[in-house]
Formats: sequence, C-alpha cells, structure tokens
Amino acid sequence: MGASLLVEIARARGCDADKHLQDAGISKTLLDDPHGRISAAQDIALVSSINQELKDPFLGIEVGRTYRLSALGALGLALSTSETLEHSLQLFLRFVKLSYTYFQVTHIRTEKHAILRFDDQYDLGDLKHYYIARDLSFAVNAFSHVFTDVSPEQIVAEVRFDLPQSDNPEKYAELLHCPVKFGCPFNEVLSPVQILSKALPQANALTNKLLIEQCEEQIAKFQNKGQFTEQIRAAIERVEGGLPNLEEIAQELNVTSRTVRRRLTAEGTRFQLIVEQSLRRRAIAMLEENLMTVEQISLTLGYSEASSFIHAFKRWTGKSPKDYRGY
Repeated sequence: MGASLLVEIARARGCDADKHLQDAGISKTLLDDPHGRISAAQDIALVSSINQELKDPFLGIEVGRTYRLSALGALGLALSTSETLEHSLQLFLRFVKLSYTYFQVTHIRTEKHAILRFDDQYDLGDLKHYYIARDLSFAVNAFSHVFTDVSPEQIVAEVRFDLPQSDNPEKYAELLHCPVKFGCPFNEVLSPVQILSKALPQANALTNKLLIEQCEEQIAKFQNKGQFTEQIRAAIERVEGGLPNLEEIAQELNVTSRTVRRRLTAEGTRFQLIVEQSLRRRAIAMLEENLMTVEQISLTLGYSEASSFIHAFKRWTGKSPKDYRGY
C-alpha cells in the first residue's frame, strides 16, 4: 500500500511510474496484490528512483498525508477500534512490524506529553529525510482521523525532527498543522498527555479482539524476518564493562564475523549501527534517571575516556550529555 500511494502521486505529477516500478523490480501484479509484500530493497529502490526525478523535499510529507489507517489493513482497523489512544499506541508498538516504518518506534509518557519517538534502525542514507517525514506525517494524520471530533491543533502539540534546519520550516508547520522544530535530538510527535485516556469514537471491544487475532496471525508469518538482527541486538545488550566487539559477538553466536556482516547486510543493517543504537538507548536511559555523572555513564558503557563518550553522544543526538539533561 505504501508503494501504491507513492506511485499514484508520481503519476499525478507526470512521472513515468511504470519505468520507476520496472527499475525497482516491482511488477504491476505485485503492486496491485493486497496480500503481496514488497521487499525493503524494492521499496527503497522505488523511493530513490522517484525522489531523483521529483527532487521535492516535501514528498514524504505529502505521501504521509495521503495514508489512512486502513492502509495498514487489520492493524489499522484494530488501532481505530481500540478503547483509548493509549491502548491504540500499545497495539501499534506490539505489531509495528506490520507497518511500513523502517524506524524503531517507542511511546514515552511525560508529565505534559504523550510522545511517539522514531529512532534510526537502518542506514537509509539520503532517503532518511523522505522516510522520517512520511512516517511523522502519517502519525499526525492518523491521530486526526482517529479523533474525528477534535481539531488537529488539539491533538498534536508539536513535531520534532533531528534533521538539519529546513529552508522552509513554515511550510512544514502548514502541512502538519502544528509547530515544527528541526535539529532536535529525536524525531517525535508530541501530544497533550490528557488525550491518551480519551475514548476513541469507533471503539468496539469485540471487533478489536477479532482484529488483534488477525494481526497475531500476520505477525507469525514474518517472525523469521530480521531474526538474526534481533539475535545480534540481544547479544550486544548482554555486553557489560566494555564496548561490544564484532569478533566476540560472532564467537558467542558460533559464526564468523564475515557471516555476521553478510547476514546483517541482507537484513538491511550493519553491526556498528546496532551497537550505536544500543549505546544511545542505554546512555539516554541513564541520563534521564539522573543517578550518575557523565563520567560514570561513559565508564559503564565501556568508554575509556569521557570525552569519547561525549563526542559519540553529540553525534547521535546533536547535543552533549549535559545539554541533553537540560533539554
């Protein structure tokens, strides 16, 4: 469905969509098959091809705005028939692999905000701008369609990008119907925390239960997808007192380091990227707990010098650990 919407927009703009599909190795039969599954490599090739022709920085926003929850099939219907937004978000995180996102999605609740955070999970290169804009735009749009009786301004308080400052931030705010910030540590959609407990207009417990069963059946079909990446991620999480090492992780799993690289590449990621995701997540958790100094955190994560950790953290988030604590 995600590829179909992009192709429709490309055609409407005068692109030779059939050529883009052919270049990406996507047949018309596969594109039109409601049960078909376009691979990540095919999807990325299609987006890259169309992006190169259109060169529109707002393409991701436009595609995200055209998405409806129904585009997610049983998952989308399960989200809209949930009792509350909080229940809906919990379901989304549970079955996130049935969505189109390439990001790691988490839900954070603070005193003022309900935050949907999208962290890097794969190396998307120059296409990250398109995909993160698409996914945050879809999230904003989905909230608006779930709460048909509330204006968009009351549902989403702010959208934050970790992208560099846009040349036209006003257009982002106009398209997303809310304030937008760039250069932030994370990609996030912020909503007033009170909205989490608001009952959804289409809530239906029986229908929701049946749809959840369908989602469970669908997720079982994909349970082996990305399985090796999760094994590596789990092994990295078990490392204590030092930075994760490729050779040591490979030895733990009884494979060669070359095999690790090859299988991770096949699943669209890299060992170092998974390491950095783990270190970043653990560093942020310790900074938010506010129980250790920056120096203690750096040692806990395996850095011999605090300056190395500070440099890495600033590369991950755009802020120093000290500045992050005051963010």
